[in-house]
Amino acid sequence: LPSNHIQGPLAPLAPLSGIKALILPCNGLSGPVEALRGLVNLRDLDLSGNKLTGPVDALMSLGQLVELNLGDNSLSDTLDAFAGLRRLRRLVLRNNQFWGPLAMLDGLASGSLEVLDLSGDANCGLGGPRPPEISRKWSAGGLNLNTTGTQVGLRGPTEPTDGRPRTGDGRPRTGGARSRPSSPLMALMSLAQASQGKRNGGISLVGRISSTDARASALQRAKAHPKGPPAELLAAKAKPLTDDQANEVLRLILFFLASFLLCFFILFFGLF
Repeated sequence: LPSNHIQGPLAPLAPLSGIKALILPCNGLSGPVEALRGLVNLRDLDLSGNKLTGPVDALMSLGQLVELNLGDNSLSDTLDAFAGLRRLRRLVLRNNQFWGPLAMLDGLASGSLEVLDLSGDANCGLGGPRPPEISRKWSAGGLNLNTTGTQVGLRGPTEPTDGRPRTGDGRPRTGGARSRPSSPLMALMSLAQASQGKRNGGISLVGRISSTDARASALQRAKAHPKGPPAELLAAKAKPLTDDQANEVLRLILFFLASFLLCFFILFFGLF
């Protein structure tokens, strides 16, 4: 009976305990869903687009449900009432006022669940990281998950941590940008290091410059905290260069200077 302008609260439905489908979307039904308690044979329930309010604990006894659509109402409760409905293939709760962690529904993902719609700004009380079973099934393409408008984290502790760049919905990004040198100076130093064949046991001047930049940044941040130096500043105190390190820097400077003079003379005598 969709869109039939049926208004008012749900009447007690206990005498209809044998029904298997109740389809009443887009009417004017209001009040709690307590009247649904006891419909233990119900498999398909659609009460979307009404004005239903209150908790949904009356649905905990409907263990035969396969399709459940309560979207676009004003129901307010945690997701715990749905945790025992292990036969569900489709659960739509969009645009209500549910709250609490998504982890309560993780057990459904190990069953037949294929669609889980929790979207809507009114469901902003839903949060926490995406639990492991839901994450696994969603990543494998077996679950159509919509949490738009909620606070459900898309990169919680259960997310893959392979270091690959990811899109806004948490999926791996293809064709990610390659890393580039942070500055022309760093690029120049990298080329010089490669041309010298990693002398002095592979000591990297580039790494030394990077660590010096980190210490300089720590010193600047310390100026904004006059009450005392932070721990990172104490760990960032510059260490004097050893003789070998100083000699390496000097050799690099002489190398670049000699290369510049050689190019200059070649160009000069080539013109005359």
